[in-house]
Amino acid sequence: MEGQTKSNLIAAVLVLIVLVLAAWYAATRQKHYTYTALSQIEYTPATGTPPFLTFTFAQPLVQGQVVGTTATLLGFTVSENSPTPPSVAQPLINAILQKLPFVPTLGLAQNTVASNTLPSGVLPTGAMKITGLGAMRFVVPRRQ
Repeated sequence: MEGQTKSNLIAAVLVLIVLVLAAWYAATRQKHYTYTALSQIEYTPATGTPPFLTFTFAQPLVQGQVVGTTATLLGFTVSENSPTPPSVAQPLINAILQKLPFVPTLGLAQNTVASNTLPSGVLPTGAMKITGLGAMRFVVPRRQ
């Protein structure tokens, strides 16, 4: 009988350890939200008034999924009829696609986010309004 009690106690401790690890993982893992309806990027040169980059989505953004996060542009295809031609827009898009995260600011319109952070290598050029289709990921920071 003593061996049975010892085995039950070991099993109970192992189950408790697994439950504690699962709860810790659920509480500390990063959450991310991906929006695939990015339809426009506006660039104002660093000599202008911030924000320097404004991203417009075809759908409203959920404030709790954007505010306090870091954002990364996952991809953007410039449309052929974009106000800024693809050949002119592509160097800026490539610089933003370096997957360097930035902290977005939710715009007054619920479908825009803005950033005063410019990727390295962006040279002062004229303002750009780039239309197309893209995706952006918002990552909620891990709890410490």
